[in-house]
Amino acid sequence: MKQKRGQVTVFIIVGIIILLTATIAFYITQRTAVVKPERVVPPEVEPISDFIDNCVEIVGEECVRLLAANGGYLEFPPEVKNNPEASIRFSPLADTRVPLWSYQGLTAIPSQQKMEYDIEQYLDENLPSCLNNLDQFRQQFDINETENITTEAELTDNGVSIEVTYPLEIESKIRKQKIPIETFRADIPLRLKTVYELAKTILEQENEDAKLEELTLELITLDPQLPYTDMEFSCSPKVWYVNEVRDRLSKLLTADIPLIKIENTDYLPVPDSRPYEKNHFIWDITERKYPTTAVSFTYDQRWPLDMYIRPSDGNLLKSNSQKGFDLLGFFCMHLWHFTYDVKYPVKVTITDEAADGHDRLDFNFGFDVLINHNQPDRSSFGIESFDFEQLPQDVQYCEETRTHEMTVTTYDNISTETYGDLLETIKDVNISYTCLRRTCNMGETGNFGELRARFPYCINGILRGTKEGYAPAMKFVSSNEPKDVELHLTPIKEIENYKVVKHYMHTPGIAQELSENEMTAITVKRNTLQSSGIYAPEKIEAFEDIEEIEDVDTTPLPITLLRGGEFQDYTYDITIYLISGDIMTGGYKGQWTVPSEALEDSDEIVFHVYEWPYTQTTEKIAGHMAKIAEYSAEIPAPELR
Repeated sequence: MKQKRGQVTVFIIVGIIILLTATIAFYITQRTAVVKPERVVPPEVEPISDFIDNCVEIVGEECVRLLAANGGYLEFPPEVKNNPEASIRFSPLADTRVPLWSYQGLTAIPSQQKMEYDIEQYLDENLPSCLNNLDQFRQQFDINETENITTEAELTDNGVSIEVTYPLEIESKIRKQKIPIETFRADIPLRLKTVYELAKTILEQENEDAKLEELTLELITLDPQLPYTDMEFSCSPKVWYVNEVRDRLSKLLTADIPLIKIENTDYLPVPDSRPYEKNHFIWDITERKYPTTAVSFTYDQRWPLDMYIRPSDGNLLKSNSQKGFDLLGFFCMHLWHFTYDVKYPVKVTITDEAADGHDRLDFNFGFDVLINHNQPDRSSFGIESFDFEQLPQDVQYCEETRTHEMTVTTYDNISTETYGDLLETIKDVNISYTCLRRTCNMGETGNFGELRARFPYCINGILRGTKEGYAPAMKFVSSNEPKDVELHLTPIKEIENYKVVKHYMHTPGIAQELSENEMTAITVKRNTLQSSGIYAPEKIEAFEDIEEIEDVDTTPLPITLLRGGEFQDYTYDITIYLISGDIMTGGYKGQWTVPSEALEDSDEIVFHVYEWPYTQTTEKIAGHMAKIAEYSAEIPAPELR
C-alpha cells in the first residue's frame, strides 16, 4: 500500500512540474510577442539618432496640440471652413475658430483613425524642416537618404506613440564605415485619446439628455424679466421688446453656462449654500473617473444668439395676444404665453492637467443648443419659420435614401408605485422621421405596437409618434444601422366642456351660477403639464357686437389631464380667480386628485370657487387672496361628470 501511495505522489509532482513548465513557456512566448525589440544604435551615430528622435517629439507635440485646440482637426474640411454656422469664430479678422461637432442637425466628429492619419501626414510633411537636411552633421558624416520619411502614429491611453521610418546610410569621414539606421520613435505625453473620448461622451449625452436646452428653458421660465407664461390683474397691457429680451438671455447664458460641471471630473465642489446650482448644473454622464481632467463650458455675449418669439409684432411683445386671451382685456386681466425658438453655440474646453507622467493638454470643441417652440430640439430648423409643407424633393428623399431597417415599438407611458412601469404597447400610432428640414411619414404601428420599415439615412434624426389621446413623443435616433427603438407616449384627455359655480362666503354649502358680469381664469398644473381655461357664462354674447376686435377666438381652451387607466390617480394644483367687472371677488387654490376610472367615463368638469364680499379696497382684496387656500377648504373640490 505504501508503495502505491509513493507512486501516486511521484505522478503528482511530475504533473505539477509539467504544468509549471508549460505556464512559463507560454508567458515567455507572450512577452516575446508583445515587447518590441530595443533599438541598437551604434555610438558613432547616436547624436544623429537622438537629434532625429528629438525632432519627431517636437513636431509630434506641435501636431497633437494643434489637433486638440481645433477639435480634432488639423485643417478644417470645406463644410466647416465655408459654413459660418459650423464653427465659433473669435475674431472677424483672424481665422481663429472652434469647430461645432453638432450643427444644423448634423454631427461632424473626426474619427480617431482620421486624427492618427493626420498626425502621420503632418510628420511626413513637417519633419524635414526640423531636420534641416541634417546639415549640422554633414561636416563629420556623409549622409545618404535611401527612402522618404513614413510615419505611423497611435493614440494610446497614456499619450501618442509615433514611429518614423527614415532609412539613412551614414558614413563617418574619419573611419570610412557605413552604418544604416532607419527607425526613430517618440512617445508624446499628451493624452489626446482620453480627452477626445470624453468630448465624444459629452456630445452623445447632450444629444440624449438635451441638458443645455433644459437649462436654457429654466433660465427663460424662472427669470422675471423674460416673458413666458403668467397673468396680471391690470388694465395696462404688459409690453416687452425682443432685442431687450435677447440681450437679457445672452447675459444670463454668459453667466450661467460656465456653472455646468461634469461629474467624476476635476472641479471645485459646489457648497450646500447654493442648492440650485448643485442640483441642476452638475451633469452625470459617465462612470469613468477623470481625477486630473477639468471640463468648462462657455458662451460669450459676442457670439450669435438667434431667437424668435411668438406671438410678436416685429420687435414688440404684448400680453393678451394669445388664443382666447383678448377676451381678458375686457375684465382688466392680462395673460401671456410666449413660445421661444433659440439657437446659440457653446464652446467646451477639456483640460487634462499635467500629472502621472503626462503633460497638460487643452481640447476644444463646440455644439449648437437648439430650442424649438419651447422644446429641446437637437435637429436642424429655420429659426424664423418651422411649419412648412413637404416639398417634392422631400418625397424623393424619403423614398430613395432608405437604408437600414428599424423596428419602432410604441408604449403607454404609465408608471405606478405599486406596479412599476406598465409596458403596454399602443397600436395605430403615426410614426414620422425628420432629418434636417425633411419629414417622412413612415406609417402606423400595428396590433402589437410595432412598425418595421427602412428609414431614410440620417444622423440624429427626430423620430416622432403621434396619436389622438396622447401627447406626442419624440426621440433622437440615427438610422445608420439596424436597431430597435422604443417610443413612450403619455396618455392624456382634453376636456373642453367645463363650468364654474360659486359659493358665497356666508353660505359656502350652496352652489350658484356665475352672474353675467363675472368670469373666471382657471389653471390646472402637474409638474410640466399645464393647461389654462376661461369660463364666463356670457362671454360669447359679450363680444357679439364688437366687430372691430380682430382675432378674438371664443372657442374654450381645453383642460388637459393625464390618463392613468385603472392603475394610477394623478394630483393637480388648481388655481382659479373669480373676476366681477374688473375686481377680483373670489377664487380657489388647492390640490385635486383625479380618480382614473372616473376620468375615463367623464366629459365635463365642474369647478368651485369661493366668493367673498365685493370690495374695491386693495388691502381687503389682498387679505382675502392671502387666505384663498384656507377658504377653498370650505367648498368642494372640482368634480368630474
